[in-house]
Amino acid sequence: MKKSNLILAFLLFANIAFAQKITLSGTIRSNDTTLTLSHQINGLSIKIPVRKDKSFSTTLTIPGKGIYNLSPIADLYLVPGSNIRITPADTSGYKFSGPGSLENTIISSLSEERKILPIGGDIGIRFSALNDKPSYFLDLLSTFQQNVAAKVSKSTDTFFVKIMNGLIRNSAQSLLSTYRKYYGFDSLVMQKMTKPRKVGYYKSVADQMKLLQYQAATIRANFLTPADIATIDAAYEKDFSWNDEQLFKDASPYRNQLIDKLSEIPKNKYGQKLEPDAEAIEVLKIVDEKIQRDLIKNFVKGNFGLIYLKSGKDKHRVDSIYQMLSKLQLLPFVKAQIDVQYSNYAKLKLDPSALDFSYKTIDDQVVTLKGLRGKYVYIDLWATWCMPCKAEIPALQQLEKEYHDKNIHFVSISLDNPGDKQKWINYVKENQLTGIQIMADKDFSSEFIQAFQVVSIPRFILIAPDGKIISANADRPSNPALKIQLNKLLN
Repeated sequence: MKKSNLILAFLLFANIAFAQKITLSGTIRSNDTTLTLSHQINGLSIKIPVRKDKSFSTTLTIPGKGIYNLSPIADLYLVPGSNIRITPADTSGYKFSGPGSLENTIISSLSEERKILPIGGDIGIRFSALNDKPSYFLDLLSTFQQNVAAKVSKSTDTFFVKIMNGLIRNSAQSLLSTYRKYYGFDSLVMQKMTKPRKVGYYKSVADQMKLLQYQAATIRANFLTPADIATIDAAYEKDFSWNDEQLFKDASPYRNQLIDKLSEIPKNKYGQKLEPDAEAIEVLKIVDEKIQRDLIKNFVKGNFGLIYLKSGKDKHRVDSIYQMLSKLQLLPFVKAQIDVQYSNYAKLKLDPSALDFSYKTIDDQVVTLKGLRGKYVYIDLWATWCMPCKAEIPALQQLEKEYHDKNIHFVSISLDNPGDKQKWINYVKENQLTGIQIMADKDFSSEFIQAFQVVSIPRFILIAPDGKIISANADRPSNPALKIQLNKLLN
């Protein structure tokens, strides 16, 4: 009797263990040598080798059912026991067969439903849709959700149906939020505001600000009525929960909406968008009131805590927030970012002179910060897409002329995307920019930039000849106070 019970227990354990496993196999279109199965929230990240004939097969254990990403193929819905074969479809995309394939076929087919949505462009929505009547736009989103729900309902997996309907609802609400924010925008005025200008276009910072104010006042061709706003806001709030843990795990649109809604609270409280560090503090004050689920609560605290670590000016508060975050059970990818950010901050606080960079000029000459020792260094952090940055260039060039024989280097570090290197080179050449012109290796993610917790530009840094930091947030070239400070240091 005891022996039979032992065998039964063993078989039960074996079935449970097996039930957590999934099998993936098939062939791919691309020449990738590995696939990556990942889940951002549960931390899973597994490399799957691809054979020379582009085939692959693997059996592995997953933490539980949910939506995973198999890069570079597709998002997959996986449940313990899935045995899915993936092969290229006739024209594009992939087709699925085997246990667990129905739900993935449904997910793949939703690309057809998305075609009715005006998704695209620099702001995530086509400008042509920004002047559609609210009633038309809301009907469009409703039709999209109904079409998706009809497809999703073909599955008998209630967990899948709930997750997909929630994910699609959050996606539609996110698009609706963008529509509300940019409604009535004139694409031609928008283009003028974002298109890079030559230095000579701006005579002064004041002129540039006048231009921006004029463009901001004329950018909307149409405006929403109070009734329209109320209707849109009601649709945006519909069925939203601060504590939907399953949607949080499997739907990035839900997580994005959660963060956006929290950011709106201090904005509505103070009547304006706050600076990142101030906004982070305000949100951290209300998280416990809004959210009860620890997984979501810790994610939010980690997200806004990281924002403060990147932008906070109060050193004592930076330390206290890091201590608070270190006691939380954070998601691995969030904790890694927080640790890196605080490590950079600690280095800056402990030994600022240890900081260095190694960036290249337009002629591929390497420039290092330590190589500039012996002189003061005034650093300008800018980008070709940043209008306030470019408005400071005439004043910066004037300073360079006045102090060209003094004990100071003027260094301009571009934070343009590395893919826009040629745009930066062309801008420097066309405008005959003087001083030391270099480009950061990873824009805002560059180690030197991260060390100074830079989240917005223009930003200016003043460093002493021995490498010590005089000011991590120095006055702008257009501010007369900078010239007074330089005269005291250099004379």
